[in-house]
Amino acid sequence: MLRKLFRTLMERPDKDVTNIELAGAINYDDSSISKWFNYDTSDLSFRFYLSAIRFLAPEREDELIEIVAMEMVRTENRQNCRHLMEYASTTRNFQLLQNMIDLQKNVSRENKDWAEIYGIALSFQKKSKPLESILQTVERYKPKNHTTRVFSLLLKSNILYRMGEYSFMFKIAKEVEKEIDKIKNVYIKECYSARLSEIFARGYLYQRGDVKKARFYANNVINSKFLCSKFTAHTYHLLGTSYVFENRELSLRYFETYKKLLEQQERNDLINEVTVLDIFFVNTLWGQASSENETCDNLEKMHYYARIGEYEKVNEIFYDREEHSTNPFALCYLGIAKEDPHLLLQSLASFIEKGDRFFAELPRREIEKFPGYIFSATVMCNINIA
Repeated sequence: MLRKLFRTLMERPDKDVTNIELAGAINYDDSSISKWFNYDTSDLSFRFYLSAIRFLAPEREDELIEIVAMEMVRTENRQNCRHLMEYASTTRNFQLLQNMIDLQKNVSRENKDWAEIYGIALSFQKKSKPLESILQTVERYKPKNHTTRVFSLLLKSNILYRMGEYSFMFKIAKEVEKEIDKIKNVYIKECYSARLSEIFARGYLYQRGDVKKARFYANNVINSKFLCSKFTAHTYHLLGTSYVFENRELSLRYFETYKKLLEQQERNDLINEVTVLDIFFVNTLWGQASSENETCDNLEKMHYYARIGEYEKVNEIFYDREEHSTNPFALCYLGIAKEDPHLLLQSLASFIEKGDRFFAELPRREIEKFPGYIFSATVMCNINIA
């Protein structure tokens, strides 16, 4: 069935794609492909099917993967079924992932092990349970092989990041970095490496304030061979964020790329957030926002009013909500409007305490206008919390 399908996909009006051409395009052994088409071998790896589909008919990926998945289940190719769970997870195809988990629970010891940990990961992705509950489940989970152990550590790192436990997150991520090298399968090793790079990109940007390392790891995610835009899209947001203080044009370019990817995925809720939050923030920071009507967010309005010296409006918004008194952005904007270094130091301390060294740069830059407070700001920035 799959042989006939892929032969059809290789047909072209002028000249059909040959086995050698396909192998070269997807970096796969051409003799293995020829043997498969000649029925000299029963099956090929999931990596072949995915790469071939993306080369021959990328616009039909969802449809064709469903066909491949049904055939993998029918022929009981256990390794490919395991890899299909990873594919479904990274593409956020939750229905396919749930189906594969249910089908693999009673197959073999190894597949049952994969189904268990990917089932936990599905709860995390869908946010169907509290983070503390999911973390406890991961800690009770007993991996049966090295690969599922690595995945469980990746999952734990992501959970700890969401919980704000950054020191523990980095510690586990560093452990995973060593263990990934021991994975032999090309597809799984590449996917797990990209997952780890995403964790490091976020960690180095926000918790360490190291934009160079954050961009390095972000580009590793974007350049991954097997991940799709549903996984990599948010990395463009991270890159856009990394340039907000450094290069307005480059920051906006990455945010616009992120918006286009979201449009393709029909994530209209997130598209609006990028426009009224991220893009407006950058333009306000660089003195390019033309009106407060470009955003509906009160904090962003505060930022805009602070930059143009509208103290009364900043003050009104700040005291309108009690939570603004502990929000580092609100404290910073009020400090800017009042030209109050004490409020700016309070904002800086709050950012550091929350483990956000990147946006701590916002009040730190403003404090430079008050020479008598620069030393205190420097001391705060050197406090190692995350």
